[in-house]
Amino acid sequence: MITGKPIKPGLFSLILLLLFSVPSLADTARVVLYPSSALVTENTRVRLIPDAGRLKKAVFTLPASADPQTLAIAAAGNPALVLTDQQYRKIDPAGPAVSDGRARKLARLKEEHAALTASLKSAEVQIQFWQSQTKTRSKTPQDAANLAATIARNTKKVWQEKSALEARLEENERKSRELQEAMQQTDGRRQASWEITAWFKGPDAEEAVIGFSYVLADCGWQPLFRLNALSRENTVVVSREAEIWQHSGRDWQGIDLVLADGKATPTAAPTEMSPWRIGPSGPDVKKAKTRSRKKPVKKTDSGDNTADRPPAALLPSVAAGTHSLASGVKGRIVLQEERRPAEFVYVARPRESTHAYLVATLSPPSGPPAAGGNAAFMIDGTLTGKRPFAPSGLEATVLFGADPRIAVAASVIPVNPAGNPAEKKNAPDREKRMWRKRIDIHNGSPVSAKLRIEEPLPLTGDDRIRVALAFLPEPSERTTASACWLSDLPAGGKATVTIDITVESPPGMKLDMGW
Repeated sequence: MITGKPIKPGLFSLILLLLFSVPSLADTARVVLYPSSALVTENTRVRLIPDAGRLKKAVFTLPASADPQTLAIAAAGNPALVLTDQQYRKIDPAGPAVSDGRARKLARLKEEHAALTASLKSAEVQIQFWQSQTKTRSKTPQDAANLAATIARNTKKVWQEKSALEARLEENERKSRELQEAMQQTDGRRQASWEITAWFKGPDAEEAVIGFSYVLADCGWQPLFRLNALSRENTVVVSREAEIWQHSGRDWQGIDLVLADGKATPTAAPTEMSPWRIGPSGPDVKKAKTRSRKKPVKKTDSGDNTADRPPAALLPSVAAGTHSLASGVKGRIVLQEERRPAEFVYVARPRESTHAYLVATLSPPSGPPAAGGNAAFMIDGTLTGKRPFAPSGLEATVLFGADPRIAVAASVIPVNPAGNPAEKKNAPDREKRMWRKRIDIHNGSPVSAKLRIEEPLPLTGDDRIRVALAFLPEPSERTTASACWLSDLPAGGKATVTIDITVESPPGMKLDMGW
């Protein structure tokens, strides 16, 4: 029979603490985010476990994408606690694999993507069909007008369907991308993480708050712009945003975020000095044998190639405030938004396209010029395209793309001359042929639009061919090679331009009209 005093609860807890040390999870406090890495600062409360002598050790973990060699630890709020040593080791993978539900959802998104892609191609074929109808020759002006109206109506309808399909396709791709990243992140949790053991000496305490920082890979940011042309207000809303992402396997909650340029590469020693040489210069001087070689740009695990990104700094560093960001999900932060007065004009070139393109002349920005980045362009909230954008400190001309609400149609109608006997008598060696080109533009937007119609004029390279032109209305601007018409097109209004083309040539000469 074994007898003895019962173990006190406090002593029992101490024994468990000595036998089992559970790594602590930290709270991310501050992140300096670079284009392809981050400098992370965290604080965590750890248990101080008595170890050899008067030393006490603390155990906590770092994400798998952290570089443990860059780890710097300090006792926060307890200067008497001194760090004496630190070590790290990998922890075996743990956690479930990707769920079947996510895999099924991704399969459905892929099926939807295929259907949307097929519908989008069908819409593009319809647009090409209606564009080809502009070359159809009509027998009468009324037939030409009816054909132009039909082309404009159907082109507008198909373009609206195409814009809606593109928006749905973009949303589908976004969902698929985020789901794949989340699935990769789930697998990432099964990868080895880092277990850190730190030894301290100092006052007798059971726990302490420590702070530490380290470099984290597989994260970054890039600048984005959003330009929305508000035609009613003659204003362009320019938003500067930052797209951020991280795949650490831990969610960042309420972090103090700073966006910076460059790369997070803390070093323990200053950079070595390079030699300073003075010598002759000129074409006769032999080049040094050592040449700098550009290292290939590595592709990050997230699939973003840093070489394809635009310059990532809007400013040397931007204090972005307090934010939260889940692991494996891309987020956006609005850094600045300003409304800039603008002058809008729609440019139509019927010979080249059945669309009118919105061009805006912006006033200078209120702040200093920023580095460029990818931008989304919108007209009254409708996305018209995405492409690189480089803001300037001076007045800038910005192309917003085609506005599907402005329909452009052109047709060419052959005209039989009345057959004036006097003309035939005075010019028996000439053959006269006549055409009428008609341009119709309809403003389907709810606001008036400044319109600029640009059309090339026929040029001949043969002195035997003579061309006479008659315009209705007369062009606002004209050169030997082109003509331009300027007008204010009211909401729901139409504009029509006709060009009568008379060509005289030797009888029987075959002509290539270049339609």
